[in-house]
Amino acid sequence: MACAFSLTRKEINRTCFTDEDAKEKELLHRNQYKTVKEALVLFQNDELESNPGSKYGYTTHGFTVLSAVLEGAADGKAFEKQVKELTKELGMHDTQLDLNLPLIANRSRYYYRKPNSVLVNVPEVDNSYKWAGGGLLSTVSDLLVFGNAVLYSYQSDPSAVPKPLLKSTTVRHFWTPALDKERGYGLGWVAEPRSEINGPKSRPWNRTNFFYHTGGAVGATSILLIKPNDGKEADGHPSGVCVSILINLQNASHGLLPLAQNIAQAFDASP
Repeated sequence: MACAFSLTRKEINRTCFTDEDAKEKELLHRNQYKTVKEALVLFQNDELESNPGSKYGYTTHGFTVLSAVLEGAADGKAFEKQVKELTKELGMHDTQLDLNLPLIANRSRYYYRKPNSVLVNVPEVDNSYKWAGGGLLSTVSDLLVFGNAVLYSYQSDPSAVPKPLLKSTTVRHFWTPALDKERGYGLGWVAEPRSEINGPKSRPWNRTNFFYHTGGAVGATSILLIKPNDGKEADGHPSGVCVSILINLQNASHGLLPLAQNIAQAFDASP
């Protein structure tokens, strides 16, 4: 059964699909929104899942709300313009909104596997409803630039040269688990702070002190992971390891986090 996407997610769930079907239909969203404010209509009339501050619940739409707040705090400067200014400042020259019509050099094709493992193209979607929560194109190199900027900010004081992107206290706040301490979710980051838990006796390394976020969208899977070198302050450059993995395949997250952790451990242990 078809359903008009002008309905809210609650209405979609109630009138057309099961919860899982509704989630899939939402992922395949094709409406175009010219502004972040316009995109809020998709969920602005939904009932609250819980009282604010009482329960953890991950939602891509939360980042859409944050981008709207950013526009308000910047006197109405469009989120797209803010992205362009930040990526230019950091030197992330291959990062931009995932607009469908422009010809973007080296843009990957996106795939998924059918239940019989046959590889096929994903349908075209419009990510303007979630620019901040999963609508950016980037490369592993650009993501490493961003990861190193965050790592340097974490280890620097405000007077450091070059000037850090963020205050160290801000990054620490982002990396502090809030309501969901079991999953370790903070503000846009999953945190696995340092502990003394060791792995198997044959390989007794410390499998903690990682900060990361994974991503999953139509035709894509990703992770950005940071492992700071604790005990060292940034002396003009970050100290630690950043790992970025991008896959142009949907639902390819199995084993992605352990892979990123293994890579970070290997580089962290190298002389």
